[in-house]
Amino acid sequence: LFEEVRKKSQELEEAFQEKSDFLNTMAHEIRTPLNVVMATYELAVDGFYGELDEKQTKGIEPIWRNANNLLNLTNNILDLVRLEPKRVPLHIEEFPFKEMIDDLKSSFTPLTEGKGLDLKFNLDDTALRLKSDKSKVKGILQNLLANAVKYTDRGEVEVRVCGLRDGKPEGERIFITVRDTGIGMKEADMSHLFEVFYMVEGVDRRKYPGSGLGLCIVKRLVDLLEGDIHVESEWGKGSTFTVILPSVHPTES
Repeated sequence: LFEEVRKKSQELEEAFQEKSDFLNTMAHEIRTPLNVVMATYELAVDGFYGELDEKQTKGIEPIWRNANNLLNLTNNILDLVRLEPKRVPLHIEEFPFKEMIDDLKSSFTPLTEGKGLDLKFNLDDTALRLKSDKSKVKGILQNLLANAVKYTDRGEVEVRVCGLRDGKPEGERIFITVRDTGIGMKEADMSHLFEVFYMVEGVDRRKYPGSGLGLCIVKRLVDLLEGDIHVESEWGKGSTFTVILPSVHPTES
C-alpha cells in the first residue's frame, strides 16, 4: 500500500510538472507574436507606413485593444504557473512602504485622470517599513488597484496603509485597504471571487473586459506571504479589499 501511494504521488507530481511546463511554454509562445502585433499597431498609428486618417485610426483600434487583452491574459497565466505550490521562491527584504506608494501613484495617476477619478493614497506612517517579498506585495497592490480603476466610472479610488500591533508574538501587522466607488458585487459572487477564471455575474464584458485571474493571483500572493484578505462590497456602490500582512515575514521572525 505504501509503495502504491508513493507511485501515485510520483505520477501526480509528474503530471503537475507537465501541465505547468505546457502552460508556461504556450504562454511564452503566445506572448511573442502578440508583442509584434502591438508594436506594428503603434508603428502604423505613428505614421511609419504612411499617414492614417481619423476613420482608419479608429478602424484599427480594436487590434490594440484585443491584443492587449490577450497579452494581459497570457501574463496572468504565467503568473499563475509561477505561483503553483513549491515553485515560488521568496526574496525577503526590508523596505519603506512609502517607496511602493510613490511608484503606484506614478503608475496609476494617468489612468485615473483619464477616467476623471480621484486617486487617494493615505499612509498613516511615512516611516512604516515592511520585511517581506517586495515584488509580491507590489503585485497584490497592482492587481487590486487595476481592478478598482477598471470597475469604477465615477467617484474615487483610495488606498490606505497602516500598521497595527495585534498582541501576537510576531508583533505588528500591516493593513492595506483598497476602496472604490465602482459597480460593486452581489452577495452571490462573494464566495467565488478568488476562484480561477471566475467572472462576476451581471457585468458588461465589452465595457469591463477581464480574464477572471487577477483576484485569484492576489489570493495566492497573500497566502504566500502568510497574510489574509477580506472583502466588503455592495452592488452599485463599490468594493473594499483589505489585505493583512505580517510586518515581518514569519521566515524572518
